[in-house]
Amino acid sequence: MAQTDRFFFERYGLTEADLEHYLAAALSEGGEYADLYFEHTTSASILVDESLVKTATEGCVTDE
Repeated sequence: MAQTDRFFFERYGLTEADLEHYLAAALSEGGEYADLYFEHTTSASILVDESLVKTATEGCVTDE
């Protein structure tokens, strides 16, 4: 399992069996294709004015 896969499994408490279950449930309704989408975004910002740090922020957003 790739490190990025482990990140989402650990963050959401998922197992490979969970993913297989979710995909099977989606396909059982007659679809030919199903996809699970996870996103994790981080950002950082530093405002420097005349060689002085004025503000610094950091944040992350995780969508299910």
